[in-house]
Amino acid sequence: MHEMSIAQSLLTLVEQELQQRPGSRCTVIRVAHGTLANLVPEAFELAVEALTIGGPMQGVRLELRLVPLRIKCRSCGHEFEPEQKRLGPPLYPCPQCDEELGHTLVQGKELYLESLEIETD
Repeated sequence: MHEMSIAQSLLTLVEQELQQRPGSRCTVIRVAHGTLANLVPEAFELAVEALTIGGPMQGVRLELRLVPLRIKCRSCGHEFEPEQKRLGPPLYPCPQCDEELGHTLVQGKELYLESLEIETD
């Protein structure tokens, strides 16, 4: 379960930010994750909750935003979000020219801290 190590890294970043603001506390953590980031939201939420119990960040609200897969056709340059409803190999025909192979990934693998809400005394 790599969500636990990701949660630990995330909370370390938040703690470093809070150290720069004595007397403050984080109320909301916003994280963006791509469709291909292999993050299980429920497991990630549980990991953050488990790591914050009994500490200064207990009760912090975690907001996750899913970044959809977006690819660029190698033939015509059209960018699109492929439908992922079918089984089998990931062949995504371009809706503009029908090319299925060689597309470039534009977005969908990212995983990053998007923003924090911090309260100060």
